[in-house]
Amino acid sequence: MPDRSIGLEMQFYAVFPLLMLLIVRYGALAASRSRPACAHRDGRHSLHLFSAESIRFVALALPAVRILRRVLGIPFGKVMGDLAYSFYLIHLLVLLPVAGFLTKFERYVNAPRSVRFAVVAVIVGTITFALSWLLYRTVEKPGIALGKRLLKRRIVMNRTEAAI
Repeated sequence: MPDRSIGLEMQFYAVFPLLMLLIVRYGALAASRSRPACAHRDGRHSLHLFSAESIRFVALALPAVRILRRVLGIPFGKVMGDLAYSFYLIHLLVLLPVAGFLTKFERYVNAPRSVRFAVVAVIVGTITFALSWLLYRTVEKPGIALGKRLLKRRIVMNRTEAAI
């Protein structure tokens, strides 16, 4: 299962931005008539994620995307954007033990599904947010700074070699 999930995610990240550009540039109708990038020669498709219906949905969602872009431009949105990758990486490492621990409590197990979901989401979201912030401050930011220093040093070295 993880192999299939990663494969689908890679296809999504490869095709979706191109699909969005097509919709923005030519409109939903043109995009819905286009063939997906993963089509076979005989017309069958290996991935049905980009059907005409899903393309139309994305096109209709563009106004919401514009609103979301404004909302994410505020400081809270920037922080969430900075933490998103760390959050993505560690959420499952927090989710599994928390969900397993909660199953030891009969009151939790007998609660309605929506209540169980909400309890897990709040607990996991809070812990994951805190850990994501910690990872961002202690790993990502220093790593980005190191990368910039190394890149700057390399550029200076290349300019020096070119001048010689």
